Amino acid sequence: MTVCPAPGGAYDVLRSVPAGPVAHSAYGADHFSFWLPVRRPGMSTIGRPLETPMGRDMSNSRRDLIRMTDEEMESFIEDQKSLQVACHDQDGSIHLSTLWFAVMEGRLAFGTYTRSQKILNLQRNDRITLLLEDGLTYETLRGVMIKGRAVLHGPENVDEVHRVARAVMTRNQMGVPEEHLDAAAAVWGAKRTVVVIEPETVISWDHSKLDGVY
Repeated sequence: MTVCPAPGGAYDVLRSVPAGPVAHSAYGADHFSFWLPVRRPGMSTIGRPLETPMGRDMSNSRRDLIRMTDEEMESFIEDQKSLQVACHDQDGSIHLSTLWFAVMEGRLAFGTYTRSQKILNLQRNDRITLLLEDGLTYETLRGVMIKGRAVLHGPENVDEVHRVARAVMTRNQMGVPEEHLDAAAAVWGAKRTVVVIEPETVISWDHSKLDGVY
């Protein structure tokens, strides 16, 4: 079991779902397995009966209330431009960067220079965390965090690098005409490694679902 902190100091107890072709996922069925919350109905995360402020049914925790559905996550991710990427430096500190990305068969993918610190870190330790977020006030905050493993495809894997490069260019409207995309992707991929994330944990939040109850 894994225990993950939730907003406000509460905790979600999570259980793993076996991986497989029909495992449920943050993007719908048939993509990947993730972790689902487990909680006794009508009880708080510390074992007390849940209160009902302002007449609102609080049988689910705040964590449950703000969790996005699969469809909401798909739509949210589709609307985002930049992906925040965290990996581990050699000294154990966190290395953060922001990159454009693409969605490939339900998995997030990006590319970066093969000699970059990100790739050196991921070659040494494949653990990775991704964040997409928006909102400027508390009641509009939304986000999706994905923890998992990075699968690297270097320049020698020409087909996969080209496929991701083309998808990233197309998604981010880099102004490359369709007839020139293949040539542009080939140039892009010559010195780059692409990273495809195999997710293990997916956490989402949408504060607009609180309806003003904080």
